[in-house]
Amino acid sequence: MSLSTTFYYNNFIDARTVLEQIYSLTSGYMLKQGYLPVTEYFPQFHYTQLFPSLTNKEYEQAQPGAFILDSFPKPITTNKVFNKSINIISNAIKKSGNEVDKDKADKLKSSWLAIQDRFFDYFEDIFGTCDKDINLNVYVSAFGGDTVFFAPIASKNTLHINLLVRDDKSIAEIAEGFIESYFWKIVKDNQNSWGEQEAIFDFMMKNTKLKKLFPAFNETLKNTRAIKDNANVLKNSQNFLNQIGFKHEEEIKILGNEIYIFDKLPQHYFTPSETKILKFLFDKKNKICSYFDIAGEIWDDPDDFSIWAISRMIYKIRNKLKQNGIDPNKLKTYRGKGFVLES
Repeated sequence: MSLSTTFYYNNFIDARTVLEQIYSLTSGYMLKQGYLPVTEYFPQFHYTQLFPSLTNKEYEQAQPGAFILDSFPKPITTNKVFNKSINIISNAIKKSGNEVDKDKADKLKSSWLAIQDRFFDYFEDIFGTCDKDINLNVYVSAFGGDTVFFAPIASKNTLHINLLVRDDKSIAEIAEGFIESYFWKIVKDNQNSWGEQEAIFDFMMKNTKLKKLFPAFNETLKNTRAIKDNANVLKNSQNFLNQIGFKHEEEIKILGNEIYIFDKLPQHYFTPSETKILKFLFDKKNKICSYFDIAGEIWDDPDDFSIWAISRMIYKIRNKLKQNGIDPNKLKTYRGKGFVLES
């Protein structure tokens, strides 16, 4: 069997990508999954989604067309609302000068085509011979996250794989996206979490023959956990959301004994003691809670408590808020008084 790859990059792909992002943002999907909308590159952060710097009016005008998307890509459509939205975004991107970098896209294309056959030989050697020829379509845009893969589409003799890749990414991201799409059904049927999926694909890229082709591949999970400037990224994202007038649902919710982040159980779980503290602070939102108040939620005898132990738990809660995509500065310390969880 064989692998053939076609690259696409133009103004339509950029506009189509932005419409996809507008839908994900306004439908709540993006924030519920922990993705952060930003307007400047943060290449080491896998969960950021790069948006063009457009006006609130331009985003509002394009939004109706975003809600009638069916699948990516969509090169031809007779839907007037969709076409109008594409034109609004296309013209705005041209004026902003944020179009796809064709030099970067050309380099990405030539680099991939140079190793494509070796990659496919390695792939079949590791995972077995494919029963269909594979047609890989790579759509390169200035916007979006890392590589976005879609469910593969099978015809009689060919498997079609579609990837959306940002123009600052490398051929390693194309390889990983290819593998993720190829094994999409298996992962879906196993109901693996996002973290479990990434752990599997990171392992494939770093611990098989593929590492010979992509020695500089950076593991998604490793990068996600090694964030040192997370608060600044969160602040940048919130400023962008405020700029375009986007309102979203409450980040933290307490239902029964469970804490939900963006309407989902958090990926990084809180211990029972951390949960008690966070629930207590949540119930007293925007009010200072003293060390003594918090101690009463954890220890049977609040007179016998450790300031150090409470401070340590607050530190861990902040870290887990950050890991789950929430600004840790929402949980503020008032020296000598206590702590406040801001709304």
